[in-house]
Amino acid sequence: MNCFKGHPPPQQILEKKGISVTECLEHCRGLGFPLAGSIPDKCYCLQPDNLNNLEVAARLECNGNCQNQHCGNKDFITIYNLTFYSDTAESCEDLSQLGLSNPSTYVTKSGEEEKLQSCFTDDCAEKKACDKPWRTFRNVCFMFSDTNRQKYDEAQSVCYRLGGFLASIRSSAEHGFIIKTIQGMGSSYQRVRWYIGLYQYDPADNKGYRWLDGSVSTFRNWMTSQPNSIYERCAMLDGSNGFKWRDDVCTNRALFICRKDLDEREILLMK
Repeated sequence: MNCFKGHPPPQQILEKKGISVTECLEHCRGLGFPLAGSIPDKCYCLQPDNLNNLEVAARLECNGNCQNQHCGNKDFITIYNLTFYSDTAESCEDLSQLGLSNPSTYVTKSGEEEKLQSCFTDDCAEKKACDKPWRTFRNVCFMFSDTNRQKYDEAQSVCYRLGGFLASIRSSAEHGFIIKTIQGMGSSYQRVRWYIGLYQYDPADNKGYRWLDGSVSTFRNWMTSQPNSIYERCAMLDGSNGFKWRDDVCTNRALFICRKDLDEREILLMK
């Protein structure tokens, strides 16, 4: 999956109010197209040459208004490669048996809600190590800025130049790894604040936080009464409060954590 600036000329287009990403993927694959593009209320079925005049953009640009899925917006489109789409596998083990031995991301459909979930298991991924100064956790790389304090947008720019984003934290296991790593860096790092990639996109909605990298993980670890201000739109780990999360003013300078995946291929599947 990638985010592109602009909209391609469609081979075939489906307009439907509230169409979900998974509906779009099924529709285009059923028609035999190798690619599917999604923006709110529209589904593009595409061929590779339709992308020739498009510019790859940062994934956060495709954080549209659809719920729990990458959907693009009026200026950017999310393109999915249907080569890596399966509607039969339900787990990493199933994918491995299908010959897809190194997947990292999949889409499941449970009940009435569609959710993106992340699968990070050693069973499905080659055991690799991240290049220094990145730290390896399963098939994810984290980088801890131990001296470089930045404003939120500056921190995100640093992460993006390094091939990642300010870190999304998608599970308690990832959160535990981050805490353990910081604790191992020394006592001076354990009582400070660290920017992470959770941002309040809608200033009118105090609960409207989303991950910059497009992850829709519902894992949260807010402090009691946080988030509590529409004027503090950037999330931090607060070392002085047990590494719980808090909102803060985005122009404050802080240490930060970046994230990137060891394997950037994404596998889309549904139950």
